Amino acid sequence: MPAAGQIKILNSAFKLFSERGFDGVSIRDIAADAGLTNPALYRHYPSKEALGLALYRKAYDAVLEAVEGRVRTSMPALDKLDAYLDACVDLHRIKPSPLLFLDEMHNVFWPKVREEYGDHTVAALLIAWIREGQKSGDIRGDIDAVMLSTVPQGVLSQWAVMARHHIAPWSGAADTLKHLMRDALAPPHEVKPPLHSP
Repeated sequence: MPAAGQIKILNSAFKLFSERGFDGVSIRDIAADAGLTNPALYRHYPSKEALGLALYRKAYDAVLEAVEGRVRTSMPALDKLDAYLDACVDLHRIKPSPLLFLDEMHNVFWPKVREEYGDHTVAALLIAWIREGQKSGDIRGDIDAVMLSTVPQGVLSQWAVMARHHIAPWSGAADTLKHLMRDALAPPHEVKPPLHSP
């Protein structure tokens, strides 16, 4: 369990990084926002990079925990994928800072933590669920599961960017994303016509 000072630092860092980006925030900014001195912050984290790495792990763990908290092994594959979208939309709605940080810093920090997570990743879960759905015939089998795993991730990621810029709506987002995902993953003979005909 992190100490109270660490929690203040992490919360301030998430907030500031999501507002200004990682490069736009200094250790001094984070310490001031957390109500600490620079030396007090350095007692917990020796550098901004060490703090960023700790934040990345914390944010990634929060996403894994939220997704796994919604998924039951007995669920059909498509329901597991729906639960993934529900969990992530809720995270974006309730506490977007960690997700914004994950999106922004993925290329910087993921290579440094990839081995720690091994096969226990969001991507691995999505691929496993898609393979499960392909086996049952609920998900199209004519496209590789790894490629299909980009569908739920892609619709979520694009929606999140648009929602943050007030382009895409929050209301009904999870249901719409699930509908789009299910249409894209449906076996070819089950693909439904577009929602709105020209």
